[in-house]
Amino acid sequence: MGSLKALMLTVLGLCAITSSAWPSDVTSAAFEPDFVLIEHFARLNASIRYDSSAAIERTWSADYEQIYVVEVTQTRNRYLLGIDDRRRVQDVAIRGTTNLRNAIYDLRFLKAYSPMLGINVHRGFGLMAAALDANIEPYLRRDYSLRISGQSLGAAEALILAMRLRARGY
Repeated sequence: MGSLKALMLTVLGLCAITSSAWPSDVTSAAFEPDFVLIEHFARLNASIRYDSSAAIERTWSADYEQIYVVEVTQTRNRYLLGIDDRRRVQDVAIRGTTNLRNAIYDLRFLKAYSPMLGINVHRGFGLMAAALDANIEPYLRRDYSLRISGQSLGAAEALILAMRLRARGY
């Protein structure tokens, strides 16, 4: 049951943040979900949650020429950045809540205004996304497409990160 729940949360997260998967006007166009891509991201998110860095690199080396597994020290969360030079794609998978520090960020639920986004966001999620944003930006390529996913807390971070990167022209 746990893997089904993770798959469904990943699907919801991907639907919310994978802008390239959505037609420009969702109300007037037919949309066919890409279940191969959804399954790929479900596996990627399971990998960042449960596997060691070495296991992740072994598992995903056929899909990505460059793989970064990074622990964001400030938030004690980690993410995977896989870069596929052949297709000019970079994929990000962000781990969900796994420790007390992550849970404390989950509980910082009062809204805070984000001048960058022009909206109020969940304070804890916003702080985690800002820390991840500062950490990941040096690795990102503006000339590659970018797909971001996450599970649970990672999905919240993924959505805010995508909004922050979009605001800066990604």
